[in-house]
Amino acid sequence: MSFESVSAVAGMVTQAVLWPVARLFEPLPGGLAWGWSVLVTGALWRVLTWPFLVRSARARITRQYVAPVITGGRDPRDRDVRAEVASGVRAELDLLGLRSRAATAAGVVQALLVVSIAVWSRTGEAAGGASFYGLPSLAASPVTLGPGGWAWALCLAVAATATGVAVMRAAGVTDRRQRFLTTRISPVVFFSLGLFLPAAMVLPFAGTMVLNLAAALVATRGEEPIVSSSFWERPRGVPEGGAT
Repeated sequence: MSFESVSAVAGMVTQAVLWPVARLFEPLPGGLAWGWSVLVTGALWRVLTWPFLVRSARARITRQYVAPVITGGRDPRDRDVRAEVASGVRAELDLLGLRSRAATAAGVVQALLVVSIAVWSRTGEAAGGASFYGLPSLAASPVTLGPGGWAWALCLAVAATATGVAVMRAAGVTDRRQRFLTTRISPVVFFSLGLFLPAAMVLPFAGTMVLNLAAALVATRGEEPIVSSSFWERPRGVPEGGAT
């Protein structure tokens, strides 16, 4: 099958998934029903898998907390140091029960869902008339849609950056390079993505990022430990069982 055929089939399947939700919003004018369907469907999976989302946020906090401790002032670009950090992070995530194939699978399904919606925006029968507030067309990139499109790109950048800042603060990150990446580079990257990805992709992407931020805030306010009780007792680079 050609790429065009696969895209057409994917668009039809995605439209069949979006249609029941769009029916709920049919009283709305224009293509807003399909816009709401894209937003709700794109974010619904994350709502249904909320415990995994919070667990992923906790894992990010642990990862950012553990990495600089293991590095201990050494060059983080050194191959041996990177291997030691990776080993130590995996050990902590395992001990805290934060490594889960189900959580990984949930994230992969979410990514595939957003991509399939983007494919639908280019090939779906109803996609041409789909719109949302500030986005007169979901098939075009926000950069071409005027102030409304730029506003949605900004929404995506703000939510993504706020999530990174919440995780960084919870982990007590003081490394200047990491703080620079989170507060300076990340907004530019996500704003650019928000401008040039299809609007049908930006809409659920922004919704998902808002949920990621909520999950990060929940994770930072929980009573669960950031690291295991044995973390400070183990020599660096020695996994779960301790020194042998």
